[in-house]
Amino acid sequence: MYDFGDGPHWGFIKLKKEIKEEKDKAREEGRIQAKKIAQKELRTKIKQELYQEIFDKFDNLSTSRTLQQIEFKPTCEMGVILLFGRFYDILGFERITNIRTAFPDAFAIIRDQKVSIEFEFKLSSVRSHFTQIQEGKKLDYVICWEDDIYLENEESQKIISDFLKINNIKVIELKSELKSFFK
Repeated sequence: MYDFGDGPHWGFIKLKKEIKEEKDKAREEGRIQAKKIAQKELRTKIKQELYQEIFDKFDNLSTSRTLQQIEFKPTCEMGVILLFGRFYDILGFERITNIRTAFPDAFAIIRDQKVSIEFEFKLSSVRSHFTQIQEGKKLDYVICWEDDIYLENEESQKIISDFLKINNIKVIELKSELKSFFK
């Protein structure tokens, strides 16, 4: 409550002073808010510039990468995964969305579609996943180092080839797809 006992103007002056203080406080808070917004916009702009710089550097790296040669040949499934991670774009994939230890090993995007991938050192090892595929798990690609089914007996060759064909599973053999990169 305002005390108007000190004269007719004292309460009015006090009220006017408090209103001015409130306005000044609101103005200051507005300036602080505007400053926060400007700082946030500046941080966003700096992040965008940094990301663009990183993407530009990555484009340069990926362009020069095609001129590099691979200094090792995989000896197990992990080597296949490493090569795929390094050259997925050259193999026609747009991006990798997930790599995991469960079947299927990975998911990626190719021609705007999500696809499932199983990595194997040798193609013949895909046989161990036939049951999972028959139970309804989806598999679109097998990425392997070596398509070795020609080493199998004729009956095994037919079983594996037919299974891949019936289930529309595509095979990418890195040894042949990336041969121009090897020393």
